[in-house]
Amino acid sequence: MKHFNAEEMKANVKQKRRDAGLTQEQVAKELGISKQAVSRFERHPECATAKTLITYAKLYGCNARDFFAEM
Repeated sequence: MKHFNAEEMKANVKQKRRDAGLTQEQVAKELGISKQAVSRFERHPECATAKTLITYAKLYGCNARDFFAEM
């Protein structure tokens, strides 16, 4: 079993957003939050709650587990 890697998670979160064809501004508008909040999530996804991870995953069309997966 692979150990958790925060840097890998950051890369996955950003890549999943890009794969969904979304900018940080578009994500912010869709979720009703600030662009800064989206940026903060991408810089520190390891600090997010399960609910937050699920919310972003649904928007990106993936599973929250994908944020942790090796790409």
